[in-house]
Amino acid sequence: MALRALLSIEQPVTRAEILDRTWQWKLRNRRDDAVIRSLILSRSSANSLRPIRNYFAFELRAGTSILDFAYLKPGFEEGFEIKSRFDNVGSLETQVNNYRQVLPRISLIADASTRVEMANVASELSIGLVLLTGDGGSWRFTRVRPAPVNVDLLNLRTVIHMLRRDEMQELVLRETGMALESRPVDVFDHAIEALGHRSPVDVARAVHQLVVERRQLSTRSVMRDVPASLRAVMAEIDPKRHQLSDLHAWLQVEV
Repeated sequence: MALRALLSIEQPVTRAEILDRTWQWKLRNRRDDAVIRSLILSRSSANSLRPIRNYFAFELRAGTSILDFAYLKPGFEEGFEIKSRFDNVGSLETQVNNYRQVLPRISLIADASTRVEMANVASELSIGLVLLTGDGGSWRFTRVRPAPVNVDLLNLRTVIHMLRRDEMQELVLRETGMALESRPVDVFDHAIEALGHRSPVDVARAVHQLVVERRQLSTRSVMRDVPASLRAVMAEIDPKRHQLSDLHAWLQVEV
């Protein structure tokens, strides 16, 4: 009842309508990490971004950190970390150091309300900065600081560790023509041994290509049918189409 009062709901509504009103309230009053992430997912699923959206990848392993998302078009690879005004930036230096081991460019995405603080952080860490700006009706992402390019910190082991086991096997097959055993326990060590003489830059490009070949929910047209407030969660769990159909049915129930 408190939620219904907060959202000014008097008549019965569907679950989808409640989620939509909650989303609008959060856009106006609490643009946290989940809101910024959902806006990014909305943009990446737009028809206007069809030529580039297949290069977006989300929730990528980078050492001991998880990168929010990356743009992996060859020659323009860049990782992005989202920080809202509710987030602690104390761990950002460690995160950036991990991200630099897998991508040549790193940028911070933040709400415009934190512009001064985040600009100082980006300058101190020598990373790019993108700000979410808008007036409630139209939201956009504006780059205010370019991301410096640094390939010297790419780390072969960390780059390969971005992949799943079967992807590591595919990487070795593509790069060397050698097929690893079907399911060796130490497939990672086998991959390192097979590719250890290669340039980290070349291996990184091959790894990034494998990552973009994964089925990314955020690049499917069905993302446009998912309520904005759920897109960040959907990108992480990557449900099957029949599960999405069940979700749509559940959302139409009146409460």
